[in-house]
Amino acid sequence: MATHFQSMTLSGVSTVHTLIFFSKDQEYELSLQSISAFNTVDSSVIFPNNYTFNASGCWEISFDLVGNMTNGSAFEQPVVGIVNGINVFRTVERAIYDHYSQFKSGMYIFQPDNGKLAAIYNRMLKNRLGRSFTLEIGLDPDRRSYVLRTPKCY
Repeated sequence: MATHFQSMTLSGVSTVHTLIFFSKDQEYELSLQSISAFNTVDSSVIFPNNYTFNASGCWEISFDLVGNMTNGSAFEQPVVGIVNGINVFRTVERAIYDHYSQFKSGMYIFQPDNGKLAAIYNRMLKNRLGRSFTLEIGLDPDRRSYVLRTPKCY
């Protein structure tokens, strides 16, 4: 069964697809926001001058506990045991794959908030990449932003 994303158009150049999911009764929100040369200001990633965006679309991925969003502590790590981290990442991974399957996007970008999260992303993506997906690491800020290029990118 494919993931159903809620869609909201923010402007002529920006759309957000959202998914709500739960881990151990804790609510998460995953957002994918369209990013292009016309709206890089909406992105947490800093793109080099003349960066080439794929014509099939680019989406920035972010997710967090809804509780963090409502209390102003974005991306604060959950208390140990309050969520199942492996299931959270599997849900995010599945949502990205489903988004790609539905929308045939060329690229996904994301920026881990800290080194521990970056290590988890690296391990997850290296184990799961295949069939013409490629991963680039090193965009700013802090050279820890990622670009996941899909088969539609090439």
